[in-house]
Amino acid sequence: MTFPSELLGSFWHTTSVSRYLKILKSGSIHPNPDIELRWGTGQGSEFYPFVRVLGGVSIFDFHKFNFEKYSRMFPSSSLYSFVPVQRDWEEAIWIQLLPNKMPGKFLNGAQLKTLQNEKKSFRNKLMPIIECAYIGLIPVDTFVSVLRYDEEHGFTKYS
Repeated sequence: MTFPSELLGSFWHTTSVSRYLKILKSGSIHPNPDIELRWGTGQGSEFYPFVRVLGGVSIFDFHKFNFEKYSRMFPSSSLYSFVPVQRDWEEAIWIQLLPNKMPGKFLNGAQLKTLQNEKKSFRNKLMPIIECAYIGLIPVDTFVSVLRYDEEHGFTKYS
């Protein structure tokens, strides 16, 4: 797999098209939205993703990302399951964000891992280094850009 160049150099949140439309309607990305089955929730709350346990929104940090190095360091990472699109979706929305321009609290990957260790939340999933958390609502007016991905067209601007 080649990592998509469109995602390099930035922070991103990914979602489905239907969920993105709900985000637009509500005016922000919510930490715990009322949506159909979410990634990592099938085994119950004891195994929920760590960012969800914190009441946060997952943001992925690709601003200094080296895919080859990351793949060597974390060969069993679930990165392949959602980049560029989740395995069971036909298309995905990628929302580019600037965490320092958003109201609320941002935790980078290292801060999240430290917090996970302090809380001894080892059953809760966390993608090493690249997964960050944003605690609070993320208003749509803070989105830098929005891309849509599908197998046929690749990445295209979405509005």
